[in-house]
Amino acid sequence: MSSYLATFGTLFTVVAATVLAWAGGRIARWFGHPPVVGELVMGIALGPSVLGALAPGVAFTVFDPSAVRAIDHVSRYAILVFMFFVGLELDTAVLRRHARGVARIGTFSLLVPFSLGCALALCLYASQRGDVSNELAFVLFVGIAMSITAMPVLTRILADWNMVRTTIGTIAIGCAAIDDIVAWTMLGVIDGLVRGHAHGASMFAGVVAYLVVMLFVIRPALARVAAIRTRAFGRVLWLVVVAGVTVGSVIATEYIGIHAVFGAFLAGACVPRYADVLEGLEKPLRVASSLVLPAFFVLIGLRTEIASLDGATSWAIAAAILVCACAGKLGGSAVAAKTLGFSWRDALAIGGLLNTRGMVELVALDLGRSLGILSPALFTMFVIMTLVTTLATVPILRRLGLRPIDPATT
Repeated sequence: MSSYLATFGTLFTVVAATVLAWAGGRIARWFGHPPVVGELVMGIALGPSVLGALAPGVAFTVFDPSAVRAIDHVSRYAILVFMFFVGLELDTAVLRRHARGVARIGTFSLLVPFSLGCALALCLYASQRGDVSNELAFVLFVGIAMSITAMPVLTRILADWNMVRTTIGTIAIGCAAIDDIVAWTMLGVIDGLVRGHAHGASMFAGVVAYLVVMLFVIRPALARVAAIRTRAFGRVLWLVVVAGVTVGSVIATEYIGIHAVFGAFLAGACVPRYADVLEGLEKPLRVASSLVLPAFFVLIGLRTEIASLDGATSWAIAAAILVCACAGKLGGSAVAAKTLGFSWRDALAIGGLLNTRGMVELVALDLGRSLGILSPALFTMFVIMTLVTTLATVPILRRLGLRPIDPATT
């Protein structure tokens, strides 16, 4: 009987937390902001930074380990479905037209924050490193942590603003994909440095092989198989093939060491962009994903404890991290975009979007903490940087004069 009650309690916590985050998103939209902002704020409010500080007993009882694990699982599946649809909407024709721009902006948005991060890491190593005494791993990790863009949050903002298919949105998604693939490959190298084994080369080879198979084998094959949709039993077979490719892509990226969101995203990008390609299932899946996706932001809040940062020196370091992160990512991306002929408004918009961080950054930070690279205080500083840069994205876009696109005009 007690196990049934525990299961019911866990389920109730997951549903209640998700509903509250969803409600936060509706409130944010009522005030003219995308739902992602309200969902993030509500997630932080449910975590140790607010609820845990005001009522620690209640927070520990409600969000026990089993509930947190359940929220983690729910958010993972919701993000994978969401990222599949982002890939499905990606206009590869626009991406090809701007391939030169994506390559240049992506390179700058990696190298500039990485360089600033490495320089800052050299100053922080003596006082802020974790348990592992490996200066090279520490410097590389901080550099990579500055360079990551959170594709799930970035694409959620673009989707809320109906900008996924715009030139700015397409370039931002393309650069984010390139940046994060490189970043996760480098994280594999860092993991090898700390653990004493080098699998970075094999990881890089795996990434290249995966991209070649998906883009030059799977994508053309899906274009040919799509013709069976009009035949007898063709609809069911087509859906099975698409589901199989998506699951296989997710498993492949997890096996290689890249985050699963890229597997779901690239699988969606490989599916032909025909009308109603999923034969009537697209709308129900989108609705289900949007209802469950707020659980992801609850998870972010549960892993954030701002109160653990204490002292003027710690806050000064946190401010330096934030400045380096924004100057490197936003500034580097904007300058690169400007050299390609974009207006300063559009260039800064691309930089602001690429400056978005979220789940991907937090996953990387958790890896740094688990490996002993980051001290608890430095981990918290990077979490603050992640939250600030994520929450700043929409205000930056609005300040630049951009507004959500009316779907009726697209």
